[in-house]
Amino acid sequence: MVHLVGRLLTSFFFCLLVKQINRQLIAVAQFVFSVLAGFTFGFVGIELMVGSLDFGFRLLLGVMFALIIALAEIYFLAKKLSEDLPSAQTSSPQRVNLPSKPHQE
Repeated sequence: MVHLVGRLLTSFFFCLLVKQINRQLIAVAQFVFSVLAGFTFGFVGIELMVGSLDFGFRLLLGVMFALIIALAEIYFLAKKLSEDLPSAQTSSPQRVNLPSKPHQE
């Protein structure tokens, strides 16, 4: 019986670990795809809208768009990953409001 409970707990924790790793891998893949899409838009998309542009200028536009998107994605990725971490405030014991003086003056 004890062996069965230990095995169930181990498989439960393994399942949680795999789900969390999967969620983090999806977030990283989304970051990479978003940055590549921003670079592609700056490099190819602007030329399709405006017309013929110099290669260096297209490259600069692609890097600028990718950088702006990367900064925004890093902000939201850090915000999401910080929500996954357990909070330090919840692990500390609750403060009890005790009267400062047990007697009256």
